[in-house]
Amino acid sequence: MDTIETLLTREGFVLAREHPLLARTLNRRWRAGQLERLHPGVFADPQRLSVALRLRALCRWAPRAVLHEATAISLWLGEEPRQPLQLANPCSLRAPVTVHVTQRRIAAEHIHRERGLTLASPAYAAAERAASDDGQAAMHLLRTGMVSIDTLTEAATALRGTRGHAKRMRVLRSLAANPWSPAERRLHALLGGVSGWVANHRLRLDGITVIPDVLFEASRLVVEVDGYQVHGGSAAFQRDRDRQNLLVRHGYAVLRLTWQDLTERPEHCVRLIRHTDRVWNLHADALGDVE
Repeated sequence: MDTIETLLTREGFVLAREHPLLARTLNRRWRAGQLERLHPGVFADPQRLSVALRLRALCRWAPRAVLHEATAISLWLGEEPRQPLQLANPCSLRAPVTVHVTQRRIAAEHIHRERGLTLASPAYAAAERAASDDGQAAMHLLRTGMVSIDTLTEAATALRGTRGHAKRMRVLRSLAANPWSPAERRLHALLGGVSGWVANHRLRLDGITVIPDVLFEASRLVVEVDGYQVHGGSAAFQRDRDRQNLLVRHGYAVLRLTWQDLTERPEHCVRLIRHTDRVWNLHADALGDVE
């Protein structure tokens, strides 16, 4: 086994600049079709290529760069990132067409390094994307618990002055109540003039964690939004019914709204919620008097 094969076996790729004495041989083997050039001066065995290897090679080739935006979000979610890969670098960088480079310095507190990758934190990447995806990535990561409103806000502060920042901040402000889906965000907007509710507050009932979309704590009123994206499918349908029965058994009233309700009958939704909250508050007071 020669030196190049040893390096390929150990790391999966070879950087010519790290082994200048091998540069001529690496280029000769590449021209002969024995190696694949991943990036300028970065060579790998075509038979051993993988997405993870390509990403590690990219981070090694540009050691000051950070995988960010959609690429970082895909990696945090365990998904295969789409091309072009999004890379932030403090200075200009000539990259192949499969890589899009943004000239930007990302602060160390928003960078994670693991398994040979350098990538933006979930909050930073989601805050970046909020300027172009209407908060979809941020809501997804809120739902998984990988980010919080506080970490998104902190990351957005670091993005001040970047393209689309005014829109980014408008979107992130609309997520202040912690919505986990577009439907929940619409519900929160409708409830802007209503007090006494919290979003996605964890309840522990019979050893089971239940997270209502909206909870009015004083009246024990739960408002759920049924949308196909989050609640679709027969298994999810059954889980929702089991969850509702558990809430009712523990004395919670449950209202279920649809996307159609929120978009076509918003005034009706607000009236329904206000009235039910008032009725159940009176009910709770009456029970208190009896006790």
